Amino acid sequence: MESDLLPLEDPIKILLDMASDGTIDPWNIDIVKVTDEFLSHLGEMKMLNLRVSGRTLLYGSILLRMKSEVLLEEDNESTLCEEEFYEEDFFTDKREVEIGKKAEDKFFHHVKLKKRPVTLLELIDQLDKAIKLREKKNRSKTHKKDEREDERRERKVLEMLDEDDIETIIRQMREILDESFKSKATVTLSELMGEGKDNPASIILTYLPLLFLSARKYIVLKQKDPFEEIYIEQK
Repeated sequence: MESDLLPLEDPIKILLDMASDGTIDPWNIDIVKVTDEFLSHLGEMKMLNLRVSGRTLLYGSILLRMKSEVLLEEDNESTLCEEEFYEEDFFTDKREVEIGKKAEDKFFHHVKLKKRPVTLLELIDQLDKAIKLREKKNRSKTHKKDEREDERRERKVLEMLDEDDIETIIRQMREILDESFKSKATVTLSELMGEGKDNPASIILTYLPLLFLSARKYIVLKQKDPFEEIYIEQK
C-alpha cells in the first residue's frame, strides 16, 4: 500500500510524503520543522488552486499550536501565530477558514497536549486524537456513547483508505505473524520490514496494519524506549 491511496489534500498523506522524500525524520520529529514544512505545502496547494479541506486546516492549526508550545519551552518567541495561518487571503474558501478557527478554538479550550511526540506515528496519533475530540463533541446523540477510542480511530482510517485494500493488507500481515509465532513468541518490526527498513514511508505503512491488529486485540505492540525496536507479541 502506498500513500497515493490517500486523497491529494489529506493531511496524513502530506506527512507521509514528507517522510518519504526525506523532508522530515519519522523517528525524530522536529515539531517546528514539521509545522513549517506542512504550512509551506499548504501554501503551494493554494498557489496551484488546489482545495484545502477543513480537516487539513485543523491539522495545520494544531501543529501550529504545538510549535508555539515548543518555542515557549525553549524561551523563544514564535514568529508565526494562528491569526497569520488563517489570514483570509491564504485560502480561497473562506468557509473552510471559519471551520478551522472554530474547531481549533474548541479543541484547545478543552485539551492541552500532554506529551511532545517523538516519532511520526506518535504525532499522527496525537493529531488523530485531536480530531476525535472534535468529532466527539459534535457527534449526534444517536451515536453510541460507549464506542471505544480504538474503534473510532480504525473507522476513520478506513474512511480515508480503500476498505478492501486495507483489509487485504491486514489479513496478509496476520498470516505473516501467524507463521512467525509458530517458532517464536516475539517478532520485531525490523524483521517484518526486511529490506524496506530504511524507507520511512514503508516503515510507517507497514506499521498501520499492526495498529489495526493491536486495536482488534490480536497482538500487543511494545517499545521499551523511544527510537528503539518495536516488538510484536501475540495476545
